[in-house]
Amino acid sequence: NPIVVRLAWHDAGTYNSAIKEFPQRGGANGAIRFKPELSHGHNAGLKVALDLLEPIKAKYPDVSYADLFQMASAVGIEVAGGPKIDMRYGRKDATSEQDCAQDGLLPGSIAACARLKILSFYSERVPIHPYQRSPASHKWCSSGPPPQ
Repeated sequence: NPIVVRLAWHDAGTYNSAIKEFPQRGGANGAIRFKPELSHGHNAGLKVALDLLEPIKAKYPDVSYADLFQMASAVGIEVAGGPKIDMRYGRKDATSEQDCAQDGLLPGSIAACARLKILSFYSERVPIHPYQRSPASHKWCSSGPPPQ
């Protein structure tokens, strides 16, 4: 399901290297499951993905939400005909709403999207992560040619 790819992308996309403390620096830490982060405008509709994954989390409570979100995305890409994505496990979860990243950290400008297209889709010299190739990561990132 493409929505789990989007969930993982949005959970990981909040990473801010200028912040050194975990989990305040954001990233793939499962904090998107908490209301403050889930309610960011760009996360609209992602509760559907959370609800899809809750039965799996209930069955495997020792797996972190952060690992579950990333694993579900990798499996979703593979099932859709994409490449098998090697995974590393052991991500730690944010534990409370206070651990949520501030709004606005997710890369979301049209200019950033256009740059991604130029670097990835139109250049074989730049290796990119499969998530960046996935049109499910941002629907507006997959429409139309990039600016010249």
